[in-house]
Amino acid sequence: MNKDERKQLTERLNILRDKIEEGKLSFAAHLADDYRASLRRVRLDSDGIVIEETVDSRVRALANMVSDFKYRDDTKKVASIADIQGFYFNTIERNFQSFYRKMCDEGVNPHIVATILSRDAEFQKEIEPQIDSFMEAIKEFWSDVFEVIEIHTEDMQNLKAVFGGDMFPSYTANLVTSCGLYVDTIVLPCPFVRTFPLYRTFPAEAKIYYVFKHALNLLQYKDAALADISTPLLLICPDRRLIEKTPDDYMLKKVKEDSAKHATRIFGHHIASFDELLEFLRPLNTPEKVADAVADPTFLLFDTTWSESLNAQIRKAMVEVPSATEQLSGNNTGLFIAHSIFGRMYQANDLLDRSRSLHGTPLIDAPTSWQYFNWKLQYDNTFGVLRPSDNEVSLHVMHALKYAAERGLCWLGNVPIKSVIDIRRQGAAEEVRNILSRGVKELAEANPDDFMGSTAQVLKNIDTAFAQHQKQILELKKKKLKLFGIDVASCLSVGSIAVTAALTSSPTLGAIAGAAGVAGATSIKDVIKNIKDIRAAGKKVEASPTGLFFRHTR
Repeated sequence: MNKDERKQLTERLNILRDKIEEGKLSFAAHLADDYRASLRRVRLDSDGIVIEETVDSRVRALANMVSDFKYRDDTKKVASIADIQGFYFNTIERNFQSFYRKMCDEGVNPHIVATILSRDAEFQKEIEPQIDSFMEAIKEFWSDVFEVIEIHTEDMQNLKAVFGGDMFPSYTANLVTSCGLYVDTIVLPCPFVRTFPLYRTFPAEAKIYYVFKHALNLLQYKDAALADISTPLLLICPDRRLIEKTPDDYMLKKVKEDSAKHATRIFGHHIASFDELLEFLRPLNTPEKVADAVADPTFLLFDTTWSESLNAQIRKAMVEVPSATEQLSGNNTGLFIAHSIFGRMYQANDLLDRSRSLHGTPLIDAPTSWQYFNWKLQYDNTFGVLRPSDNEVSLHVMHALKYAAERGLCWLGNVPIKSVIDIRRQGAAEEVRNILSRGVKELAEANPDDFMGSTAQVLKNIDTAFAQHQKQILELKKKKLKLFGIDVASCLSVGSIAVTAALTSSPTLGAIAGAAGVAGATSIKDVIKNIKDIRAAGKKVEASPTGLFFRHTR
């Protein structure tokens, strides 16, 4: 250890000393004597710098931990969540408020406004330099504060839903209206940051379209993000990888592995690596050749709404994603397919990693992304995690509930943002959740051993819980009740819910997502507690369903 490293260690030890003297650090009774003995052995040289040999691993680890906590606390003091979100949304509003007001007055959506503006040649010429400057300003802003907001978000001890699966939520439905009563905080990415990697390659029309669509869509979330309530209803937290522009070798390794696994299912024979996938697909340079080589077209999914032949879908995909077609594949269909699979698996891995990092639950509102996310979870479990005999049972389940398919499931999912804010401000959200979550809580409070059961039992538990929730909602509608000013009948959403029993060894997935509006905070805490109890008891969790993820469609 050189002198600079010893100085750094000395600084950490000084922080540790201060915390002990301030009474902010205490030791368990059975550890206290050992720690005191280790601390008494620490010595400084004549320059006041610690002598390395006098600091054992116990004290070194403790000093590092305490220093890290102090760094996080100091970083959060740089700016509050409200300050950061306020500056961000107010900047967007100053630049786009006239267009937003016009959009609201005309009753149209961001896509329509952005399309009209982007096709106006005179407007293009005038506005392109301005939006270039705007994008640079957004980039600089997040470069300065992204670590602050990230640490704030990580340290929030509440129920967080971390959005992913697309660049930003659909402009057609505000997530706060469907999830705001069921989760504490919705964490959204910055869509401008997600546009950065390709922005400079866009023609003027595409630049204007995406910047205006994102800005107008974001302004629909401004009131929720800036609401004066103790726990943020919504916040924007940009992607660390896109801000830092640092390669993540582990992430790329996982994405390539998942891509090879998925290609194995598509083409019906084992593909060991992404390089092998490229070699296999390179000769398949036309849509016809790729289509003929596909063994199971179910897994070559471009869009859940497409119903054309596989050949036609491949052609359509290559037209709709010209940048990937030309830049990545050189119009080679096989390479386009390889990079398409890679992109989908990167998206799924990124959401999972981002959710774990921010200590939240994945939230997806794009059906195609939802399907790929499920497949990614399946690959985590069926390739090297589960015992071979477990594969005889469908341990990873995507199950559209039968009763939902037959008559549609109701949930409170069209709640005006103002009503959501008022309920949160009154502190009534927990009571509303308790009313709406009856039946779901029973699932979460079940004996942890039930989570070790067969797929049939898991599905039975889920079905029962949702059936009870459905009954409760319909009773509220029938009685024409209002919950804290919300007209239940007018705020009901009807659709289907896809349920995934995710079998994973990661306790960070042990949460019930609120995307469909069915799970309360209590049930989520109970699920996590049950998982921790299982781990503490030394029981095997490698093949236990420790997470439930929900996606809703209207």
